[in-house]
Amino acid sequence: MPLFQRLSQRFWDYVSPRKTQARRDKPFKAKVTPLSTKPTPRKHGRKPVRSSLGRSMSPDTRIDNWQLGTPPLIQRSSNPGERLMLTPATSRTADLQTPGLDFEGDTLIDDLGSPSVHQDSTLNVNDETIVVTEKRYEGFKQKTFDRESVLEKHAEQARSMRAEGWTEDAIELVQKFQMRGFEPLMPKSWELDFSTLPSELFTANNEEAFIKSVVGKDFRATKALNALIGLGPRVRDALETKNPFRPPEQVILRALESYLKWSYDDGGLSFATIPILVLEAGSSEMSTEEIGKNMLAKLGNLRDYYADAFRIHSSVESADGSQSFEPPSEAFSHELPTLYGIVMASTLMAFVAYDCYTPEPELHMMGMFNYKQSDYDVWNSLAAAILVVHCRNKTMELKNDMTSMAELGSAMFTADDPDA
Repeated sequence: MPLFQRLSQRFWDYVSPRKTQARRDKPFKAKVTPLSTKPTPRKHGRKPVRSSLGRSMSPDTRIDNWQLGTPPLIQRSSNPGERLMLTPATSRTADLQTPGLDFEGDTLIDDLGSPSVHQDSTLNVNDETIVVTEKRYEGFKQKTFDRESVLEKHAEQARSMRAEGWTEDAIELVQKFQMRGFEPLMPKSWELDFSTLPSELFTANNEEAFIKSVVGKDFRATKALNALIGLGPRVRDALETKNPFRPPEQVILRALESYLKWSYDDGGLSFATIPILVLEAGSSEMSTEEIGKNMLAKLGNLRDYYADAFRIHSSVESADGSQSFEPPSEAFSHELPTLYGIVMASTLMAFVAYDCYTPEPELHMMGMFNYKQSDYDVWNSLAAAILVVHCRNKTMELKNDMTSMAELGSAMFTADDPDA
């Protein structure tokens, strides 16, 4: 028995070397480095960090000593050669202007190749847009918005614009831009998807809503509009990072193309349909005259397409029975639409209108919107949404008219053909 007891004791001593008091009293072979009680030296003017031994473990004391603050989004490196990742929150000490372009006072794309651009110095689609804090918005709107005076101002403005050669469609659209923020634009059911927008932008009457899905696909419509409203930070990020493969105007172009694609899908339109809205993004190497000429050429080509689609072709039968055709007439079976364009350069976006009936082609500057001004991000994107939705609605009307005329012509041909 003693033999088995000794074997058992040795086995347990081997398995648990700290079991006996004698073993516990033996020192560790590796000495533990004692925690320093000295305060950490100051760096960059910050307060010294207290050692964990000097802190109280009481929850109340720990909470009272919390340092509440927002850390910087990036850490400045002391090594001048180290590369820093830039974000929109980075200090704006770098030059934000694209070489050769002037952003101050929204003067970019001022001329767009003058004299082919017509501008009215009194026209400003941002006249009615005033940025105020969220808390003041409700009371501000009630105090400053007088519908009667606004209607009188719009009537006077419309008379002036007609005298300068603006079309009725373009006048209506310009005044729609000016009223954003003062009248409902979206259905009430969208309010939860845009909880940060003022409630006055939503209406329970779906007929009054301007920005909406015509087929009831609200999820896709709100998703597309949300992406467009969030465009501003992405544009400013592209401006600061100065990525040659992702300039600000290309960011705006892709966002507008995406929203334009939604509008076509929602309206049942294909890209084979003749559009009334074209986009033109100018690079920093292009002059404003080049950008304007490119836009003028695109809109001129569209005008020719619509003229051919709606032109009345007259034919005269000669004595020998052969048909002789007269030169193309300027009589059209349908009124030619007003065409629109969006020009982008750096953070700026300009809307232009083109009248198909003017002898000398020219662009009417409708408005200019700058995504460098973060306070106007929502209003700038809403203006773009208004233009795209307006063009979708007009294109749908033109498509229906073209289909009706084609069906009417086919029916008339069948009725006149005895062999049919």
